[in-house]
Amino acid sequence: MAKLNATMRDEQQRSNAVDMSIAAAELHIASLRDLQTAELVRSIAKTLASATRVYAIGFGFSAHLATMLTLALQPYRENVVNVAQYGATESAAARLMSVTEGHVLVAISFPRYSRDVVDMVRYARDNGARIVTLTDSSASPGARYADDLLRAPAQHPVISSSSVSAMVLIEELVSEFLLADPNNLKRAEKLAAAIASYQATND
Repeated sequence: MAKLNATMRDEQQRSNAVDMSIAAAELHIASLRDLQTAELVRSIAKTLASATRVYAIGFGFSAHLATMLTLALQPYRENVVNVAQYGATESAAARLMSVTEGHVLVAISFPRYSRDVVDMVRYARDNGARIVTLTDSSASPGARYADDLLRAPAQHPVISSSSVSAMVLIEELVSEFLLADPNNLKRAEKLAAAIASYQATND
């Protein structure tokens, strides 16, 4: 609220909201272009491929990011679960009840952070799951429980958090996952054939 209030009081910033948002997004994406991040993305993609089950979780502002990852992976591997896809915390906890060794939980958490995500990460880790955390900082709640920590800068001049760099990293993860297995080409062809009759045309 303080950030929004300050921006609204500054006439120059208020009139340049579009430019400020684009500039912030460009800086975030540029910060992802480093060898360490690329290597970590490749490693996590292999982890997602070898897991017996993949869970993705995100609440609040991060929920759409977990959905994006889930929908991208589901056509290409079995046992991908969006923990918070519908229902409240009770429903999410029920979907995570069978988490165990060999499973991977991708926890996505950006400001404003959810305490429920931290609780479920701890539960999954206590039950033997590998934890991949996508967040904006190593100081964010729950980051210390991560086996693999993927950082995506999220500062924004107006809203509480930017999801641009997180979406880029998710797209990188999915791309690495798909390209690592030649069989995914057949799966993509099968998917394209299955949805062809539902796609709009220019006719």
